[in-house]
Formats: sequence, C-alpha cells, structure tokens
Amino acid sequence: MLRLLNLKNVYDSSESDLINELIIPLLKESILYRRGVGFFSSSWLRLASIRLTGLIENGGSAQIILSPNISKEDWDAIRKGEEAKENPVLLNSLKMAIIDLKISLERDTLNSLSWMIAEGFLNLKIAIPRKSTPYGMYHDKVAIFYDKFGDSVAIHGSLNDSMQASYNGEAFSVFKSWVDGQFEYWKNHDHRLEKLWNNENSQFIAMDLPQVIKEELASLRTSAIPPYKNDNKTRSRLSISIPLNLKLKPYQEEAIDKWFDNGCRGILEMATGTGKTITSLAAAVKVYQRNQRIFLVIIVPFLHLLEQWRNVANNFGFYPVLCGNSYSSWQEDLRTSIQNYNLGVSNNVCVIAVNKTAASYKFIEMIKSVRAGEIMIIGDEVHTLGSSQLKECMQLKYEYRLGLSATPRRWFDEHGTRLIFDYFGNTCYEFSLDRAISEGYLVPYKYHPILVNLTPEEHEKCEIINNKIIRLLNRNNMINDNIKNNRALKMLLIERSRIISGAQNKLSKLQEILGNIIEYNKKNEIETRDILIYCPPGHHKKILKQVSDMDLICHEFVSRVSANDRSKILKEFESGFYQALVAIKCLDEGLDIPSTKIAFIVASSSNPREFIQRRGRILRKAEHKSEATIFDFIVVPNENMIIENNLTEIGIFKRELPRFAEFSSSAKNEFEAREIIWDIANRLGILPLLDKKPWEIYAENLANNLGESYEIYL
Repeated sequence: MLRLLNLKNVYDSSESDLINELIIPLLKESILYRRGVGFFSSSWLRLASIRLTGLIENGGSAQIILSPNISKEDWDAIRKGEEAKENPVLLNSLKMAIIDLKISLERDTLNSLSWMIAEGFLNLKIAIPRKSTPYGMYHDKVAIFYDKFGDSVAIHGSLNDSMQASYNGEAFSVFKSWVDGQFEYWKNHDHRLEKLWNNENSQFIAMDLPQVIKEELASLRTSAIPPYKNDNKTRSRLSISIPLNLKLKPYQEEAIDKWFDNGCRGILEMATGTGKTITSLAAAVKVYQRNQRIFLVIIVPFLHLLEQWRNVANNFGFYPVLCGNSYSSWQEDLRTSIQNYNLGVSNNVCVIAVNKTAASYKFIEMIKSVRAGEIMIIGDEVHTLGSSQLKECMQLKYEYRLGLSATPRRWFDEHGTRLIFDYFGNTCYEFSLDRAISEGYLVPYKYHPILVNLTPEEHEKCEIINNKIIRLLNRNNMINDNIKNNRALKMLLIERSRIISGAQNKLSKLQEILGNIIEYNKKNEIETRDILIYCPPGHHKKILKQVSDMDLICHEFVSRVSANDRSKILKEFESGFYQALVAIKCLDEGLDIPSTKIAFIVASSSNPREFIQRRGRILRKAEHKSEATIFDFIVVPNENMIIENNLTEIGIFKRELPRFAEFSSSAKNEFEAREIIWDIANRLGILPLLDKKPWEIYAENLANNLGESYEIYL
C-alpha cells in the first residue's frame, strides 16, 4: 500500500540511497510501473531484474519508454525513412543493443529479463523525434507507481536508468496522488507520460519494439520456467492454480462439476455474495490443468469491476490485460499477449474487458486472431449482454462458456434472454439466497417496509401521466412488442417512475428514521457507521446534505466519481471514516461492500435485477457483522385514495408489492413486515400479491398473453 510508505517530498543522493530507500519500496507496493527515461543501459538492467521481481510478485507490469543509444547521423537517417520500425539503421542499433546485453549481463539476469519481456511483465517502447521537430533525443526522467488500492506516486528528477547514474549526485521530487497540494503535480506527470505512451506527444513518437527484436529478446531465455518463479513462495503465487490459502466451499465445487458435466457451457445462477468470481476462476484453472493452455476472456459490465476482477485473478496466477476506456494501451498489450500465445511463448492469457469494449469491432477482430484452442469466456452479470448494443459480445465461438448472474433473465426482454441462454447455455447450477443465508454464507437480515404517501402535487402528475398512457394505448391498440418499442410510452413510464422513486415524503421519513438510529446509538455508546443509502437520480445532493447536516461524515458514490476515487472511498467507508455512502445505480452490480450493516432503499424499483442486486450488496459477511437491516420505502395510497378506490395510487402500490414479497419472504422478521402491509392490502382486496414475487407475476402475464405489458397494467 503506497500511502503507508513513509515517503519524503525530496530525495537527494547525498542523504539517501535513491534505489533502496525510494525505488525498490515503491516497486514492492505497486502493480503498475511507468517510466520515461533518457538512457537505458544493460548495467541498469542488471539491477532492474532484481528490483522488478517485487512488482511481478504483485501481478504487476512495467511500461518503459527510452531513447536508444543512436548518433545524430543515425537519427537523421531514421527520420527520413518512411517507417521507423522498418528502418535498417534502427534495427541494426537495437540488434547491437541485444549483443551488448548478451555480453554484459550475467546469464541469470539475461534469462530473467527475457522472461519479463516474453510474458508481458516488461513492456518497452522507444522514443523517436517526429519528422516535424528538430533533432533532439528524449531526455525526460519521470516514473509513476500505481498500487491496487488506486493510489499512485510520481517521481521526477535527474536519475537516468544506468549504473553510473546511481553513483552520481542525483535527486528526485515525490508527488502523492492522495495528498492535497501534490495531486495536481502528480496528475500532470501522469498525464504527460500516458500521452507519450499512447503516441499523443507532439515532439516524439513512442514506437513499439519491432517484432523481430521482441522475438530475438524472447529467444534469450535459458530456462523452462522464469527464474523469478523458482522459489516455492513465488511459485505458489504465480502459477495457474487455486491459491493455497483458499478452500472452495462445497457448493462452489458442485457448481464447477455441474458446469463440466454440461459440456463446459452454462450459467451459474448464484445469489449475490456467494463467490461467483472465485467459482468461475477456479473453473478456468481446471480448464487450464486439463489442457495446459488457456486463453481466458472475462467480460464485466462496469469499469470499476476491471480492477476488482484483476485483484482476484492475480491470486489464481492470472495477470490480465485490462480493456476499457481508462486503459488506453490495452490494444497494444492485447496484441502482444495474443502474439505470445500464438507463438507458444505463453501458455496462458487472461483478458478482462468492460462490456462496451468487448462488443467493439477492434476487440472482436483481435480475439478472432487467437489461433490455438482452449479459449474460454466468463460473462460476469451475464444478463447485461442480452441488450441490443452488446449482443456482438456473443458472436465469437469460444470453446468454453460460463455465465454468472444472480438474475440471468432480462426484465421485459424475452428476446435478449433467449440470446443469452442460446449462447451460454441454460442455468446449470443454482444457489439461492435462502440457502446461502441458512447455511451461513450470507448474513441474515431484518426488513422494514416504510410506508409513504404521494403529495397532492405528485398524485396529480401521476394522474395526468396515467391518462396519457391510457389514451396512447387505446389510440394505437398496443400489445406486447408494440408496447415495448413505443418511445412515447417509454418516456411516460420513465417520468411516472421518477415521481414514485423520488417521492418527497421519503426524505422526511429518511431523516426521521436516521435520526432515531443516531439518537439510540448515542445513548448506548454505539458508533453510527456502515450505512448505505440508495437514492433516486436527481436527489442524491439533497440526501447528501440531509445526512451531512445530521453530523454524519458521508460521501456520494455516483457515476462521475472516478475509478481511483471509488477505491479510496470504499476503503475509507470500510474503515469507518465515512459513516454513510449515498449512492445511485453504480453500486448495483459486482462491487464488494461487505461492511454495510444498514441500507435505506429510497429509490423504488420494480425491476428485480436492480433490487435483488442491491440486497445482495448488503448481505455479504464481514468482521463484527452478524446481521443486516434494510429499510425499504414503499409508496401506498392514503386513506382518501383507498376510500375512493383511486386506480392510479392503487396501481402504484401494486407495482411496489413484488419487491415487498421478494424482500420479506427471506427476512428474519417476515411476519412482522407483513403486518405493516396487511391492512392496506386487505382493504384493497389484493392480499394474494403479498406472496407473489416479481418473476411469478411476470410468468403469469406471459401465460395470459400480456407479455411485457406488466409495467403498465399491474
């Protein structure tokens, strides 16, 4: 963890050992090391082969941009050539550098270096002046270190990567991403190095090593196994295997067996929080052990899940290429990994791509170039892949296909659901929430439905919308697909949903209940913390202020929060620094926040995928957590509306009941929760709906040829 290092702001070689006191400690805590440097010599590589081992043990990699040792005349010749990569002057210079490596490096060091390059741990680019710029060599000295928690350190100074430089009078300035006043300096260095790496620098071209040079470097390996994997400790961390400190639970082993029995096709329909990630990676290990090769592609719905999956995959010996908008070098990294796999240089590749990237033409064409078999796909939150924008993800002919989801069926999208099951196969293993709770894999929970009424203004708006919906239906005589595809109808449903989700009276109820919790905890000397509030879009700022005014330290968790900041926020929430998180939808899927003990579901949703995922986020086990509590805000008709039998408000209440049925049926206090709803449901003559879960009602509508009109008619 970089922020735990006792780093000074400036390191001077007259007072500090720059290598052992700064560089090596930073590398040991990092998963990515980026370096831009003027000189890069074989003498420094002798040191690097030792230093980078700590980075590799973390599952990390290094990206280094350097200037080759070429004369002014040679530079001029290269700049006149049509393609620098093909230029014989440059190729000859690089080949001479390899000869120098052979002569000057010890056998083990050379072997180690070659393996680092072959396995993709060490990626090199060379900086060449653009034709439009005067002669000059790349002469910067900057390095950026990134850890798995989202923290980063930039160092900038005079030290070249050579043995001689380590003896000179040198200095480094240090900038930490998490320190106010240093962040802007860190960001500037990070941005300019990333621009250079992505070939967006106006002065220099960042050029990949020619393939012939890569192959020549790879050929310098003298052992069957990388030397940095030889000791038992490192081998246990780096080989493709189930971690020694991990024992699969019986149901996870059963799930893997069922998937293999099903021909390595199928979906694991397992409750949120029961370890689908670990189960699927263990299945991939089994594929690897059977074939001694695997090209593994994991597709995830959100950017924040790339890092989360990578951290788990590292424990199994996989070192993934992350493919998403935030990882601008993914195309080059993926191309190199595929080349190494096709050449037999590597017998395993892991790629983790966010949905949108995985559905892109560039990604699909690159994956098509994988020549060998043993290609496996894992679709995380596989229900997302059935959308019309993402179905391209499922055109590739992967030999092994594994889908993961607590709710694999798509809500109101039978066509998308069929696409998913046709491609991945049917559910081959199911592990329900009730079973997970009863067997102690998830914590039990108490469920408290909080009843709120619409204001007169909100009621009037819903009445107007409902009348528009009825007129639209009558005018177009819509059924089934016509309903689903009508844009005007869709907008009316969204508008009505927003009014219900953001009902004004929910905020006063939230304040009242939260205030009672704070007061109770003060009296009993209990710390108020571990609170998660799901709020409707457009209301999170109000709720954030409301919670802050109650003297709780809180933070928003919304889509505009960066991936790095999300990691820090969740870490500080888990530590108790933030007592509450105010979230919209970005916590719905995949993110681990096991410390949550109390959840307020202010945002109403009739989509079971959303509210089942939200419940799953809350029930994960954690230290000092024996149970969880859910407060669910349900819109009900007031007394006058019940007497008048108002169809608008009764319809809204009926839409809320499937969520109530789902949540209450698995709660510790099921009958206490039912008692709160019972009187209203009884007076309206809809008691049977207290027991009907969302998918049951959905299935009934299909049977009655109402299909996807559930949202309108319920």
